[in-house]
Amino acid sequence: MMSLRLILTIISQDGLAVVGNAPKIFQRTTKYGLPYTSLILCSAFAFLSYMGVNSGSGKVFSWFANMTSIAGLMTWFGITVTYVQFYKGLKVQGYDRSKLPYASKLQPYAAWYAMVMCLLVCFVSIAHLSISGPPFDIEFSLAVGKYSSEENG
Repeated sequence: MMSLRLILTIISQDGLAVVGNAPKIFQRTTKYGLPYTSLILCSAFAFLSYMGVNSGSGKVFSWFANMTSIAGLMTWFGITVTYVQFYKGLKVQGYDRSKLPYASKLQPYAAWYAMVMCLLVCFVSIAHLSISGPPFDIEFSLAVGKYSSEENG
């Protein structure tokens, strides 16, 4: 089953590169048509299984799971922000939403509710980590803050 997933991932990544939605380096193939750059990248994730070798692997796995969950929530937050802006644009242009293929009676209130709930869950998750996690590490926080300010400024 795992090899089938690896093959599908390689084919998908190669297809994305062919249509221009992934870097062109992933279009490189052997003379037999094997996309070796995609194979190398996708296979590299298999080495994450070696995290189970030591006793701290559960902690690392929970970090990955938490990061994935928060990233998913922030994606939904972005979707709701996009919808609210779309809704405002329709109103400004005087476009009737009933002409759209689908128009919910709960909008824009449902989008605002989802936006607030996504932020609330993210903040509660962060608060939970700071309460139940390790003590505050000032050096790590300063390094993250410095990196963030360099990115923004």
